[in-house]
Parts: sequence; structure tokens; C-alpha cells
Amino acid sequence: MKNAQESLNLIKSLVEDNRKLALGSGMPSIIWGVFVIIALSLTYWGVHRPMRTGWYYLLVWVIASSLGFTISYLIERQREKFTVSTFSQQLLGVIWLAQGVAMMILAFVASLAGVLNLYAISPIMGTLLGSAYFINGHLNQYKWLKVVGVLWWISSIALFFLVKVDVYGGSNTLLYFAGLMFLLQVVPGLKLESQWRKENR
Repeated sequence: MKNAQESLNLIKSLVEDNRKLALGSGMPSIIWGVFVIIALSLTYWGVHRPMRTGWYYLLVWVIASSLGFTISYLIERQREKFTVSTFSQQLLGVIWLAQGVAMMILAFVASLAGVLNLYAISPIMGTLLGSAYFINGHLNQYKWLKVVGVLWWISSIALFFLVKVDVYGGSNTLLYFAGLMFLLQVVPGLKLESQWRKENR
């Protein structure tokens, strides 16, 4: 019985260690959250100026996306030198990369092609983010991350119905989405970063 208990404890320890190692830092979420909020605010400002040229909006989002990607990449590359990379971390990285590429295609290609309502981009992004957070939470066994994913889905459903509403919707969806990015992207990122720092002291 003693050997069986020791074996069980060892398995639990290995599972917990893998769970800790699989946990990525929250810095990319924070960085992307901040730059997207800035870009959304500048887009809202441009709509109400109004900035008629599409180059303004394209420039805002290209700069925000480029800075977000570059800074996140540099920070994560630096941290990889001091941490162990696991299959779970690599899997999460691929999931977030795939979601990011999908968002870029929808945000830039679909909007430039004119096949997508510009204000509908926000809830579409929210739907994709919800999927990424839900998968992240499932892989790491963190229920709160799955809750964040569900909240993204619920919020996105509400935003879809507001896209065509003149008074409370329309361009205001940009501000709503900026608020959601803070609550459901930056704040979870801060929590993940705090947990990551504790596990990697």
C-alpha cells in the first residue's frame, strides 16, 4: 500500500509540474491588449472626425499589430532562455498563432475586400479569442480561463446584435470592444503573468 501511495503521489507531482510548465506567461496578452485598445480608440476617433481615407485606419492597425507582434516576440524569446519549453507550451503557442493569423486575415483581408461590416470585426475577434482562452484553460486545467472564454463568447453575441443599432451600436461597438479587451484580455494577462512569475522564480 505504501508503494502504491508513493506511486500515486509521484504521478500527481508529475501532472502538477507539467501543468505549471505548460502555463505560458501573460505578457503577450497584456501587450496585445494594450495595443489593440489604443488602435480601437484611434479608430473610433477617426470615425468621428471623420477620417475619410482608409489609409489612416490601415496605418493604425498595421503599426499596432507590428508593435504587438515584435515586442511580444522579443520578450518571449528572451524568457525562453531561462525556462523549460514543453510540448504543452508549444501546442498553446501554435493555437494562439493560428488564432492570430485568422484574426489578421479577417481584420485586414476581409475588410479591404469589402465583404465584411467593419464593426462586425470586433465580435468576430471576440469569438476567436473566446475559443483560444477556452482551449488554454482546458489544457492547463484552469477553470477561470475557460470562464474567460465563455465570457468572450457571450459578449461577442451581444456585440453582433449591436453592430446595426444606430444609437447604442455602430461605432460604439469599438469602445465596447476596447472595454472587453481590458477586462477579458489585459486583466487575465496580468493574472497569468503573476502566476508565471511565481512558478519561475
